[in-house]
Amino acid sequence: MINSDACTLHTDGTKRKGREYGGLQVGTSSGQYSLGILELSQGTAESFFNMIKTIFTNLGELIDKENQNKKAAEIIATIKNMMTDRHVVNTSLKNLLEKWKSECLPLVIDNYDTFNADMKKSLLDINHFKCNLHVLVNLGSQAEAALKEWAKTIIVSDTLPSDSFSHSTPDFIRASTKLCVPGADHKSGCRALGIIDKLCTGPLWRQIEEAKHILDLNDVWLNFYNFLDEFSKDSSDLLRGKVIYSDYTIKDEVYDSLFLDCDNEIDILTIEALQILCTNFLIIIKRQLDDNLPGGKFSVDSAQNFEQLKNISRNVSTTNIISERDLILDRLQREKPNAKVQ
Repeated sequence: MINSDACTLHTDGTKRKGREYGGLQVGTSSGQYSLGILELSQGTAESFFNMIKTIFTNLGELIDKENQNKKAAEIIATIKNMMTDRHVVNTSLKNLLEKWKSECLPLVIDNYDTFNADMKKSLLDINHFKCNLHVLVNLGSQAEAALKEWAKTIIVSDTLPSDSFSHSTPDFIRASTKLCVPGADHKSGCRALGIIDKLCTGPLWRQIEEAKHILDLNDVWLNFYNFLDEFSKDSSDLLRGKVIYSDYTIKDEVYDSLFLDCDNEIDILTIEALQILCTNFLIIIKRQLDDNLPGGKFSVDSAQNFEQLKNISRNVSTTNIISERDLILDRLQREKPNAKVQ
């Protein structure tokens, strides 16, 4: 890490048997590496910050036991970016890291105190990127909630009482298969979800996986936002199978089955469900990707120097999957039996 610049810090937390754990990873020019997993007193920003400080200090001791604090300072100085989920605690964590970094920079950069404010800011700032995968996960949660409310307005009460709706996805799928009115016995809710997966979220995920740079996804999300705006008003083209991501759409038996000729009443219900989904997705995209859409701090039209930002963030992954995988503790113990959780 010390020999690499523009490093990206990944972190995440989980609970196992009532105990809180935090994991720390780093993205560098040579790849992504796991730095450690520690038990936390609680899932606060302060706990995560103390975990990071402990791991960096331990790394500093491994490099040079006599100067471990300076080596820890050299490590934090290389951190230019963060990649986390969208939990509110991570904004506070960023502030704590930047405060610690401001205390460390004078220890590792000669004449740091003589630099002007803009130069100090460029060295101090940590760009806080957020996992793109979590956007898709949150779209799924929003879809479930939205279709449940929609179902309550059209459901035949003696077929599926309104209080039968639960919060589990399997129960919701079973419920949505009964979304019907007299003469319409097809699964309109599930059909709408299938169309969204085949034409929208599935292709989006493949683009997230393929992206060479996280900022390349700005245009992807903007295009999706514009599609959603169009389809929230009229989803007829979606029902007709309009392909919006031709290079990333997989046509198979499931795809074909979604666009078979159906009764007109079924089509009307499916279009209604699709428009509800697109309207709700617009809210999520605007709320969670505001930094990346036009006017946001990571957009080409708003960043003070977009090319410089792109260079600094070249080692940022599009997702926080490395943290998610490290915190599957049962799997970690199988794959790395000599690893210890402190």
